[in-house]
Amino acid sequence: MNFRSEPNLYKLIFQSRKPEAEKFADWVKSEVLPAIFLQRRLYD
Repeated sequence: MNFRSEPNLYKLIFQSRKPEAEKFADWVKSEVLPAIFLQRRLYD
């Protein structure tokens, strides 16, 4: 078994050119990260 850290997993996915990986990366960049940043601003 290979174990990778979460940041390295995202790095691999973001570098991938597979359609599934590109779709996931687009979702993370367009919905997940903005929601995290917004939530951090609300609680700071």
